[in-house]
Amino acid sequence: MKIIVMALVLVTASSLTDSLQQEVAAQSRQGCQPTNESERRSALGEKYYVMGNKSADRDPEQAVAYYRMAIEKGYDTNHLRVEMGILLRSLKRYEESSEQFRVAIKRNENDGRAHLSYAYTLMAGGNYEEALKEWEAVKRRNPDDYASGIMSDYIAQCFDALGKYEEALKEYEAALRCCGTEEEQNKIKKRVQEIKELLNKQ
Repeated sequence: MKIIVMALVLVTASSLTDSLQQEVAAQSRQGCQPTNESERRSALGEKYYVMGNKSADRDPEQAVAYYRMAIEKGYDTNHLRVEMGILLRSLKRYEESSEQFRVAIKRNENDGRAHLSYAYTLMAGGNYEEALKEWEAVKRRNPDDYASGIMSDYIAQCFDALGKYEEALKEYEAALRCCGTEEEQNKIKKRVQEIKELLNKQ
């Protein structure tokens, strides 16, 4: 079944490639697009990017395919990489997702959205050691109390998952001081109490 679905995606993509190339060529003849090959490829790539955006909610697999075609045609931006990474994470393809964020971060170390999305993906994939490093890096870039509190919560969850309860407790308590809805606060307070009881038994 998976092979059949992928075949259908490839056939659809192939037919759309032909039609898009014809459209770009027609626009070029009309003076609407640059005429050199590199710019024509980039214009075609941007159209694939737009099609990927339109497909993202209803068909993430197809959207990822469009994004990859956009990159192949020379339209390769950090925003595209992050969007594709988020979709791949939703499909639980965590390593592929992480790779998109790493590309974006390598290009721009100050891309906060890439760092944030990368941290989420590492955590979702169970890579808590690496997620912890990334969350701490994000926290350093967001020193205000509200953002710092949110980061402390995620850092605490990583420590918690790694069994480092004293470190987790410290970060949970920092999160409680900074932010959170009443529901979030109650959830953290409950976990803080559980950790304290666990530590008292040791």
